[in-house]
Amino acid sequence: MKIARLITISVLLALSIAGSGAAQVVFKLKPVILSSGWQISGTLTTDGTVGPLTSANIVDWNVKVVQTIDMVWTEKDSNDLNISGVSTDGKKIHVATSPDGIQDGGTLYFSRGGSGGRIPTSAVLADFTQLSHNLGYGLGIPTMPNGFVNYYMGNFGVMGDKTPLIGTRVQTYTVTVR
Repeated sequence: MKIARLITISVLLALSIAGSGAAQVVFKLKPVILSSGWQISGTLTTDGTVGPLTSANIVDWNVKVVQTIDMVWTEKDSNDLNISGVSTDGKKIHVATSPDGIQDGGTLYFSRGGSGGRIPTSAVLADFTQLSHNLGYGLGIPTMPNGFVNYYMGNFGVMGDKTPLIGTRVQTYTVTVR
């Protein structure tokens, strides 16, 4: 009788844990004011995964750059293909930083191509990689090892940025709050 009860409790516990990860979670981006005075804000929605995230886990987004007009990226008109070192604890989304200022950390950004007469644009929410800023033309050493956030617009280049995001010896940068 005790074994049957123990098995029943274990099965119910396992089912409740498995079911709890299926609910989508909406995170609010921490607003970042760029050097140009523009502001990046919005939301990211995950599939409920806790731990490391990939682009498949981010199911919806609404990223906005506000200046005199709003630039908005959503899952319907942009992509999130450049995501690495991104994780969540279920309450916040974090991007890994460079462990030593030389090795790659993570990156999280959303971009839209220039088809249909539009200018290609990107909203970089956090970048701690060797390709950070100007494609890493510092002999493979990150030109901004403490990370950056920026808004990039086609042939015009960087329209506003913020750097550094962190001090030294910080392991993650928090991108969102709930």
